[in-house]
Amino acid sequence: FAVVGVDGCVKSASISTPGTITVTVDENTSESRVEGDVIIASKAYPDVTAKVQIIQAAKGEKEPLDKPQDIDFEVTATDLTAIWRAVNNATKYGYRVVYKADETATGEEIANGETNDAEISISASSLGLTEFAAGEYVLYVKSLGNENYADSDEASAEISFGGTSGGNKATYTLTFPDNNKGSNNNGNYTGKWTAKIEANTWTIDKFNNNNWASSWSYIKCGSKNAASVATITTDWAIAEAIEKVIVTIDAVTATSVNSTYLEVATDADFSNILEKVTVSIAKGDLVYAITNPVENCYYRLTYDCKKASSNGPVQISKVVYTNE
Repeated sequence: FAVVGVDGCVKSASISTPGTITVTVDENTSESRVEGDVIIASKAYPDVTAKVQIIQAAKGEKEPLDKPQDIDFEVTATDLTAIWRAVNNATKYGYRVVYKADETATGEEIANGETNDAEISISASSLGLTEFAAGEYVLYVKSLGNENYADSDEASAEISFGGTSGGNKATYTLTFPDNNKGSNNNGNYTGKWTAKIEANTWTIDKFNNNNWASSWSYIKCGSKNAASVATITTDWAIAEAIEKVIVTIDAVTATSVNSTYLEVATDADFSNILEKVTVSIAKGDLVYAITNPVENCYYRLTYDCKKASSNGPVQISKVVYTNE
């Protein structure tokens, strides 16, 4: 660059950061972003000005911001959420986020922020969609440049979303006594038996049904004799993509339960588990929400119980599998 002054009033000039030139006039310093010619007036002599003229690539190329890292995002029927590690110096314009559904369908830009938040949540309805469809999703994130830095390179991450069975809705409900009550009596906390509702069956392991005596409309697990792991498992693959399983817990001694969780698998042996949902045991309707619903899966509920002070610390009256 060249500095053109009046009567030698320019004391010094230097480039302080990419795109910014600093000029000192009569011990007074002013800064201006380099965009063509810059006129800087002297405070000591208001009628005297210094003109800074850029002759060649004085401002140079701005360094790019770092590319966003560690992108983690999820897609459900109703929402797309993403989080990534915040980029240093991306403090004014934030990030641009674009998603693409399947290889041929380019998605919409869903964020062009004015903040440095390194996360986003967007609903299907805000994009004018009934729901996010099943498919392969790619998320692209870049840091937007500012006064001192250029845009970063684009980072990306991929995910497969199973959808909700093309919009097919279904609900399956297990209540007690079930349709198989004539042949599945179990009066202990160690036995295994089969429950049936219409054509669908479940394997019930280590739950007591009291031989359906005394008007029991529920089952209990957990023993005072030893620790136990009780399960409720679908014997058939549910065709629809189930979004949640809701278990009605009538009564529970929480201190007697180590954990409870739902497993979703592609096979009856549960050798290929797609997802495990762990929740805290509590009285009421306990919801096991499935992040990535998939068609044709098996579902197993587990109640890992300690040796209890009395039998049956967990009492269940209903299990609902639904995507409605």
